[in-house]
Amino acid sequence: MDPDIQGGVDQERAEWIGRMKDTVIEARCAWCNISMGTKDGGGTVGVSHGICEGCANDMLCEEPN
Repeated sequence: MDPDIQGGVDQERAEWIGRMKDTVIEARCAWCNISMGTKDGGGTVGVSHGICEGCANDMLCEEPN
Protein backbone atom coordinates (compact mmCIF):
# COMPACT_ATOMS: atom_id res chain seq x y z
CA MET A 1 0.00 0.00 0.00
CA ASP A 2 1.16 3.52 -0.80
CA PRO A 3 2.75 5.00 2.38
CA ASP A 4 0.66 8.18 2.02
CA ILE A 5 -2.54 6.14 1.88
CA GLN A 6 -1.42 3.92 4.75
CA GLY A 7 -0.66 7.00 6.86
CA GLY A 8 -4.16 8.34 6.16
CA VAL A 9 -5.73 5.00 7.07
CA ASP A 10 -3.72 4.83 10.30
CA GLN A 11 -4.74 8.39 11.22
CA GLU A 12 -8.40 7.68 10.48
CA ARG A 13 -8.27 4.50 12.58
CA ALA A 14 -6.62 6.37 15.47
CA GLU A 15 -9.30 9.06 15.35
CA TRP A 16 -12.07 6.42 15.30
CA ILE A 17 -10.55 4.64 18.32
CA GLY A 18 -10.33 7.99 20.13
CA ARG A 19 -14.03 8.65 19.48
CA MET A 20 -14.94 5.16 20.71
CA LYS A 21 -13.15 5.85 24.01
CA ASP A 22 -15.17 9.05 24.47
CA THR A 23 -18.58 7.48 23.88
CA VAL A 24 -20.70 7.02 26.93
CA ILE A 25 -24.30 6.28 27.85
CA GLU A 26 -25.60 7.94 31.01
CA ALA A 27 -28.33 6.09 32.92
CA ARG A 28 -30.91 8.38 34.58
CA CYS A 29 -33.96 7.59 36.69
CA ALA A 30 -37.09 8.29 34.63
CA TRP A 31 -38.99 9.23 37.82
CA CYS A 32 -36.64 11.53 39.75
CA ASN A 33 -34.02 12.19 37.02
CA ILE A 34 -30.96 11.41 39.17
CA SER A 35 -27.90 10.01 37.45
CA MET A 36 -27.45 6.29 38.02
CA GLY A 37 -24.00 6.16 36.44
CA THR A 38 -22.46 5.69 33.03
CA LYS A 39 -21.33 2.86 30.80
CA ASP A 40 -19.41 2.49 27.56
CA GLY A 41 -21.56 3.64 24.69
CA GLY A 42 -19.98 1.39 22.08
CA GLY A 43 -19.84 4.28 19.63
CA THR A 44 -22.99 6.03 20.85
CA VAL A 45 -23.39 9.01 23.15
CA GLY A 46 -26.67 9.53 24.94
CA VAL A 47 -28.96 8.92 27.87
CA SER A 48 -30.87 5.80 28.82
CA HIS A 49 -33.61 5.70 31.43
CA GLY A 50 -34.50 3.24 34.13
CA ILE A 51 -35.68 3.44 37.72
CA CYS A 52 -33.44 4.05 40.73
CA GLU A 53 -33.64 1.93 43.86
CA GLY A 54 -35.33 4.68 45.88
CA CYS A 55 -38.12 5.23 43.33
CA ALA A 56 -38.57 1.48 42.86
CA ASN A 57 -38.98 1.04 46.62
CA ASP A 58 -41.46 3.94 46.75
CA MET A 59 -43.53 2.40 43.95
CA LEU A 60 -43.57 -1.03 45.58
CA CYS A 61 -44.70 0.41 48.91
CA GLU A 62 -47.48 2.64 47.53
CA GLU A 63 -51.10 1.78 48.37
CA PRO A 64 -53.23 1.23 45.25
CA ASN A 65 -55.90 3.90 44.66
